[in-house]
Amino acid sequence: MLDADVFASGGPIVYPLLLCSIIALTLFVERLVVLRIGRFVPHEQRSTVEHFVAQSDVEGLYKWLQSGDSPLKEMLLVLLKQWNSRQNRQETVARVEEWASQKSNELERGLEAMGVISSVAPMLGLMGTVLGMVVTFESIQIYGLGNADALAGGISQALLTTLVGLSVGVPTLIAHRFLLSRVDTILLQWQATASLVLDMLAEKSAIAQNTQSDSELEQAD
Repeated sequence: MLDADVFASGGPIVYPLLLCSIIALTLFVERLVVLRIGRFVPHEQRSTVEHFVAQSDVEGLYKWLQSGDSPLKEMLLVLLKQWNSRQNRQETVARVEEWASQKSNELERGLEAMGVISSVAPMLGLMGTVLGMVVTFESIQIYGLGNADALAGGISQALLTTLVGLSVGVPTLIAHRFLLSRVDTILLQWQATASLVLDMLAEKSAIAQNTQSDSELEQAD
């Protein structure tokens, strides 16, 4: 069992590692709660958007988006306003990507720190290993090879810090990758919904232009 005495025998490096583990666990739990997919892409709202798209009901969609009670609605409102101002697909896509980039920074808040901890923790463990070996060789220099307790203390410190460093770094790396994949899932679902609405707007615009052209030709005849 790794009790307090065993941790204390790991030397000073163990305490920064424990602090890293507390920070990583706190960030993971906080981001896990925040990054609920249902919060950013509610299934009911996505189904409602698909209904409006199927009906080609732009006005109904715009009115429904006015409440703006979710990031999905906020994104689609940005999309519609940009489309109504220029009706240019490339400019609309660029505006939505700009909005998504800002939101992505909010979604990834704290994840960079987790990435740093996942890299630093094994290095701290390696540093503790080196310190443990230094203690071991100092014991050999002072007591010779006959003092097993002195040798065991340094070796124990070296192995324990390596174990703690890996025990902090590996789970933090897994948690970091898991949360990044959740952010990617949210962004991809936003992109899919935006593409759905944008295709509808482009189609309605093309139909309107064709109708206008036909009317002009009829008047010319």
